[in-house]
Amino acid sequence: MVVVFMGPCCTGKSSVAELICDKSNIQIVTGKDYLRLSCDETEAWSLFLKQIKNVAASKADILIYLLDDAGKVPDLVNIEGVHLVKFSASLEVIRHRYENRLQGKLPGVAVKMLDTQKKMWDRVTCLDNIDTSGERGVKDVAREVLQRIT
Repeated sequence: MVVVFMGPCCTGKSSVAELICDKSNIQIVTGKDYLRLSCDETEAWSLFLKQIKNVAASKADILIYLLDDAGKVPDLVNIEGVHLVKFSASLEVIRHRYENRLQGKLPGVAVKMLDTQKKMWDRVTCLDNIDTSGERGVKDVAREVLQRIT
């Protein structure tokens, strides 16, 4: 099975994935790690999709793919054995988390990037949606995600 944690940055995808993987033997692939497969991005993505299909068809293997590029979602939607989980948070929460990551005030270009990214992800529909804006901790979110995917 392949589980795709998707959504804008600072919505908790990596934190939840790391917590889940610490307690199991699940591999995490992040962002554009697939570029290691080829120097040509189109070819690398095609090769990566073949790998995803192989893992998805396997009943023994589990892979978590962290995706922050909304443009890649259509390629993943109809693959049997791929479970999509969309992470979201309010723009205010995303900005606050990003400021903490940068340890300071956000430059204007970062604010614009976060706004644009959030708007792109707001247009993506998914059956499993996890809003991490609230007070729940990463452990609680990870528990909820595990219940949904198992």
